[in-house]
Amino acid sequence: MKYTSPGRALLTALWRPGIALLAVVMTFMMAPGHLLLPILQCLVIVQSISLACALVCLYATLMSLSSPLQAGVDFTLFQCTDAAIAILAGVIGGVVAQHFGYAACFLFAGVFTLLAAWVAYIRLHSARELMTSAID
Repeated sequence: MKYTSPGRALLTALWRPGIALLAVVMTFMMAPGHLLLPILQCLVIVQSISLACALVCLYATLMSLSSPLQAGVDFTLFQCTDAAIAILAGVIGGVVAQHFGYAACFLFAGVFTLLAAWVAYIRLHSARELMTSAID
């Protein structure tokens, strides 16, 4: 984050948890039984570290987009929205895992994470163009 913009760091950080979640799906499908647990343990560690980095980048990006006049209000709204989405995603993930199994749950989580990275890229790119055209 020190050497790049918060938006670029966010895009770099967002694809890693998605790839880690898809790797969990591949592990469920392809790993032999005796290697399943060690591989999953390593993937959970990688995914947790990647998610922590992505959250730092997300908050830095959101704070750079917030108004300096009401940064506290904007941050509170961002935090509440993040918590609400986490609750909703947890409930939906539980239903998916119950009906389709954990592999499907991780598959959906990985795909939606990569989809979110793509949407963030599109939105940040259009916001950057809008800001550049406003300056010119």
